[in-house]
Amino acid sequence: MFNKLALIIVFSFVITINVSAEEASNWYDGIALTPGITYRSIDLEVAEPTNLSTKGILTKNEEFSYLLFLASSYKYIKDYNFGYYFEYGYSPFELDRQTNDLDSTSSYDRGTYASGHYFYVTPTLFYNFGDRFIHKTGSNLKIGFGMGLGYLKAKGNIVFDQISSQEVHNFDISGIGLAYTLFIDYRYNNWVFRIINNGPELKNNNNLYAIYDEIVSVGYSFIF
Repeated sequence: MFNKLALIIVFSFVITINVSAEEASNWYDGIALTPGITYRSIDLEVAEPTNLSTKGILTKNEEFSYLLFLASSYKYIKDYNFGYYFEYGYSPFELDRQTNDLDSTSSYDRGTYASGHYFYVTPTLFYNFGDRFIHKTGSNLKIGFGMGLGYLKAKGNIVFDQISSQEVHNFDISGIGLAYTLFIDYRYNNWVFRIINNGPELKNNNNLYAIYDEIVSVGYSFIF
């Protein structure tokens, strides 16, 4: 359940093949624990699977809540600025408002509601601008994208207000589908500013259900 005291926990672990010689020698070197604060907005979009036209969008805008991020060090590919890691995420959700593509900045109460949770794992590639460091001070900017698998479970109802029928659609879905991660990560010494958009999608019967979870966070990393 989302609230201002919510605790979001994200785990990121990486494989260790074909990495730069400057990487840590011990498995725990570079592991960072980052507490902070986050602003979050999450949508559940129901669309036509053939042409991806939107039928309806359930949403929930959150203000500030707490963040706890646990991650191993990013792995670089030889001496390049390209690297990789695995993004793991889990989140429950409750959505009680609707919005649409024409005016995504506002939401309204249609008497609809959905709840559920999702989990995803995405191998993620990134490009690094700036310092490549583990225990050093400095700054860098990383931009990355990943594709993987996710699990989505959701139950509720939604008004298909973006098609002519305006029907109320009840759903109870669960299953595995594609998932994605898109992120920008800026670090200055131990301070971290991160923008990430991720979530799974699931095709069920005649609809495509997709989670779009946008998170903006600021935290301070304790590096082991």
